[in-house]
Amino acid sequence: MHQLLDTSRTDAWSHHLRGSTRLIQHRTPSGFPSEFEKAMFLAIVGPTVESALLNNTHCFLEDPKWKALYLSLAQETAHLTDRSPLVLQLRTILIDLPGLWHDMNHALCHNDDLSSSSALVSSLLTRTEDFDARMTAWQEAYKTHCLRTSLCAHPAQQEIDKRREVYGSFLECLLLTKRFLGVLVDADRPRHERACQRVAHEVMQLQEQQCSPHLWLFCTYKVDVARTVFETREAWEEPTPGSFTAATMALARRARWDEWCAMLRAPAKTVLPPPPGEDAVGGVRHPAQGMFRSAIY
Repeated sequence: MHQLLDTSRTDAWSHHLRGSTRLIQHRTPSGFPSEFEKAMFLAIVGPTVESALLNNTHCFLEDPKWKALYLSLAQETAHLTDRSPLVLQLRTILIDLPGLWHDMNHALCHNDDLSSSSALVSSLLTRTEDFDARMTAWQEAYKTHCLRTSLCAHPAQQEIDKRREVYGSFLECLLLTKRFLGVLVDADRPRHERACQRVAHEVMQLQEQQCSPHLWLFCTYKVDVARTVFETREAWEEPTPGSFTAATMALARRARWDEWCAMLRAPAKTVLPPPPGEDAVGGVRHPAQGMFRSAIY
């Protein structure tokens, strides 16, 4: 906890997390038999995925054996928790996000030919569409859960808070997915961007709802990401002129992508104030952490 909050050492948390991750990998997926060990693994999954996003790397949890271990932690309870099947299903999908992000970055930085007919674009598009389809299927399951648990009585505050947290994560990752689709097929970019803008507005509407005090910082990160979508809207919605050559199109695509990624990894321009009576220490963000810190999980 001290390493997380000590703003004088921006690398302390990263060093701690790298060491914890190596210990987890050393144990292998079969090394968590007890409830305590399962809880320890559960606690490290979120930071591990966030670290992979920050460092632009694949996440070792992509391995099906690690995913199977994560899903095996499910516990049915009256209210949503971090071990509810619905929550674990979404977060298992999100484990694939760092790898997809890494491969998108690599493709844009090292390949001039990203025409819709190229094998690389076809592969990335298939993966992104699959990711988007799994997100859509999860959203339908989430709606079913909300309907089922709200029919008989008003949901408890614990349930409402977890719904907001989990659905906020879903919306945030949906923003990224729509931008991925837009960068892969330039002809469809304006359409995907309109969908992206709708999701960003939904994030802002979610922020306007009342929530428990402990969620204020979590919500701030969601708003930060939505703001990057609003601020780059014009460049992403504008159709590519028909006079552009393939080389010019590649440069324009790369410029849009680089601008947005730089904004995502930059410190937030604004941080929402904590609710009355709440300590603002938790709102301090290390300059190196950017908007992904505690944003996805």
